[in-house]
Amino acid sequence: MKKHIIIFLAIIISFSLSANDNIKRHGISAHLGGTISLFEFGYQYNFLSLNNHQLSANIGINTAILSFGIPVGLEYSYGKNNKFILGIKAMPFWSIELFPGEGRMKPSPIMYSLKLGYGRMIHPKGQDYLLSFYASPVFDLDNKRMIPWGGISITHCF
Repeated sequence: MKKHIIIFLAIIISFSLSANDNIKRHGISAHLGGTISLFEFGYQYNFLSLNNHQLSANIGINTAILSFGIPVGLEYSYGKNNKFILGIKAMPFWSIELFPGEGRMKPSPIMYSLKLGYGRMIHPKGQDYLLSFYASPVFDLDNKRMIPWGGISITHCF
């Protein structure tokens, strides 16, 4: 297993070294909706960029009233100004118990989310932003259920 991980990392590093340097590598995003949340803020790093194909890793923090989560995932996008977006996230989250233990944090099972969406690059005042709309159903494997979800986001690329 270690051998496979090392080979995978070597391939990713070699692709990113030969990738287009004109591409913006970092992104900070704000979501209305998100991974089973009301609001989500995140960071994205684009580690592979070949022609119109991009692969990025992301991490964030989100909230849904009395719970918060830390979604971590991978995202693939295809396109230059108009982008097709496909992603997957794993999210551990914690809920805040108000009763009976007044303010205790309760960990919940990890949930998984699939992201399917459309994004459009916009360039106000010479800055690069990605505006995206997406569906992101959440899968609770422990309870064998799927929760339909979605969101919109704006990502500042730099």
